[in-house]
Amino acid sequence: MRFSPIVASAVAVAFATLFEAHPVVSEIQTDDGGHHQDMDMEMTLEAKEEVSSFERKLYYLPPTATNCIGSSLPVGNTLEAGQSICNMINGEMTYFGVREYPGNEGGDYVMYRTEIWSQYGTYDRWFRGIQTTGTAPKLRMQRDGHLVYASNSATGDCRARPNARGDAIEVRIEGGGSLPTLVTVRDDHGRVVWSMGQVTRSNGSVGIEGSKCYPDEAPKCISSLPARKKMTWGEYVCEYDEDGVPVTRFGLDDTGLLALWRNGQVAWRPGPGWIRGDYLHLTRTGGLKLMDRETDPWTVKWKSNCYRGGGAKVVVSDGNLFLFNEDGSVRGAVVVGDESPEFVCFPRCE
Repeated sequence: MRFSPIVASAVAVAFATLFEAHPVVSEIQTDDGGHHQDMDMEMTLEAKEEVSSFERKLYYLPPTATNCIGSSLPVGNTLEAGQSICNMINGEMTYFGVREYPGNEGGDYVMYRTEIWSQYGTYDRWFRGIQTTGTAPKLRMQRDGHLVYASNSATGDCRARPNARGDAIEVRIEGGGSLPTLVTVRDDHGRVVWSMGQVTRSNGSVGIEGSKCYPDEAPKCISSLPARKKMTWGEYVCEYDEDGVPVTRFGLDDTGLLALWRNGQVAWRPGPGWIRGDYLHLTRTGGLKLMDRETDPWTVKWKSNCYRGGGAKVVVSDGNLFLFNEDGSVRGAVVVGDESPEFVCFPRCE
């Protein structure tokens, strides 16, 4: 398509203003009856006045065409810019992939976005556009079940559990119903790790939201962790209220985060950051170790340093964490009521 110098100048001004503005949702109708929705940028009042005398479609140049490579993206594979996975959902061909948008008028950069869209319009954009003059960003399905776009996470911290990682992990478009699930990541056992779909919000509107990690599975609680045993993701030592509801949990959540939770809130975690691993092991010598199986030999991400004498079990009681010896004496503890709770060994170990 060729524009006159006046139209081309107006489009250049509009795009220059567009990429300096703030996020909002706006939608326009194209000549073919479809809709193009922009959730990343907002026109300023000045830009709207600048464009108002021209056709709105000039402001939103269409993205490049997308090549569908199938309905799933197996582990280790990537989607290049201009590629997608696709499937028929409720009578509409629905796509998920990396779309390329025109950059500025001079062509100094190209804008790439990860989107879900159908033949009738765009559902959602997960990330602000990546502007680049170099290699286009890719969407990659990692072996641990983590979906990554360039250096950004598409699935938060949701990954496949350590005992379910393998070549069968994939991201797939699968939906149906009045509010379909649009993109689903499944693990090696076929369980849903994470999904993105349509939901009805509190104000009655329909939007796109991502699920929590392993949304269909309840946490697995045990009364104590014995010596020489280990826990993995979604497994906890729990304390219950009088109605049988877990109120205090110690273990690994569905992202591998090690922490002590009280009423759903993190009450203690080891170290200043967010330490994640694959297995929490109580050794025969009484030490708690958080292990990461992604390396060989396994990496110790955190340890309690409570040795010398052996520990019998880990228990949660009165909202606190205790490591008991075989004679019932306390070997180590985290008392949440302390001003700065930490894991303390009794007696203290070097």
